[in-house]
Amino acid sequence: MKKYDVCNIDNLGRILIPIKLRKEFQLKAGDQLELFVDKDSIILKKYIPSCIFCSSQENVHEIKGRYICEDCIKEISGTSV
Repeated sequence: MKKYDVCNIDNLGRILIPIKLRKEFQLKAGDQLELFVDKDSIILKKYIPSCIFCSSQENVHEIKGRYICEDCIKEISGTSV
């Protein structure tokens, strides 16, 4: 694992992700991050929605707060999107 930088946590619990990393990982204001814990490490990963049925991240649509891919929509409905 590569160490990038040291940052501070403000009084609201926020950290600043340096601009170089935001550009490298194509992060912009409003993007969501997933947080993972591995032993003594906190890992941030850009959140990419995936289908609740097959876990595909391609051609995913939000339907009533859930993400479903086009293939699963077709399979469930018997029609095309």
